[in-house]
Amino acid sequence: MTTRIAGCDLGKASARFVLARVDEDGELAIEDVQHVFHEGDPFGRFEAWYREQQADRCAALGATGVYAQQLRSPSLVFPEDACQQAALERELPAGPVTLVSVGARGYSALARNADGQIQYLENDKCSSGTGENVLKIAGRFGLTVEQADELAQTAERGVPITARCSVFTKSEMTHHANQGKPAAELFRGYFDSMVGNTRALLARNRADGPVYLIGGCGELGSFRRAFAVGLGAELRRPERGTLFEALGAALLAAEGLDEGSPSKLPAAPCSPSARCSTTWTITRSTAW
Repeated sequence: MTTRIAGCDLGKASARFVLARVDEDGELAIEDVQHVFHEGDPFGRFEAWYREQQADRCAALGATGVYAQQLRSPSLVFPEDACQQAALERELPAGPVTLVSVGARGYSALARNADGQIQYLENDKCSSGTGENVLKIAGRFGLTVEQADELAQTAERGVPITARCSVFTKSEMTHHANQGKPAAELFRGYFDSMVGNTRALLARNRADGPVYLIGGCGELGSFRRAFAVGLGAELRRPERGTLFEALGAALLAAEGLDEGSPSKLPAAPCSPSARCSTTWTITRSTAW
């Protein structure tokens, strides 16, 4: 007998989904993963995935991310750091390790020391340069994120970008562009500034041992290259680096089955305006 489990990460700019099965021995095997940019409609993507994958046949659904709080029971909503820790325990080797996440909403560092103790720290200031702002700034220059990354990797040097606020960052880059600075140098400087902010946080919370980079910004080659410079250790990328939180949510949902099965998942999610037979709803708000 196997049990199906679902996990989702409804982030600021993208949505990530994991379907897995748990066998009688408690081993979890991943069946399907998806990562999509939701373009401002996280719940539209969630509803489409839920129906296409027949998620109602799962025994439980774990959720995390900035929009997950708007999901209601019987979904199980978990903090992002708890999901990172759950995925870390399954995906990474034992021993001291630091997990750095750089996504659309911000950046964080989760450190596990030699005694297995966990400390989590996230940015507490304006997080200019993280995923959502990368999308907006690249678009302002008529580029996709991938094109901006490719340009940055061709530049021999970067134009320093000092602003942290996304509004000021766009203004600063536009000012330099109007002065004739090449886009390649601008985006190299931009990604370098992202790295500077992230490594400043890492300096405050880092364990001995390898450093792993997760999150959507970890897909950017220019970001990874700049991050590795001066790190003093190999920068590693987990196999499922963009899906860590969604995988962690599924793992935590699976653990919850041992404490008693949650209510059966509905055939389809519904919004408050719909007439549904279940009380499980998505609470839509002006936040998105």
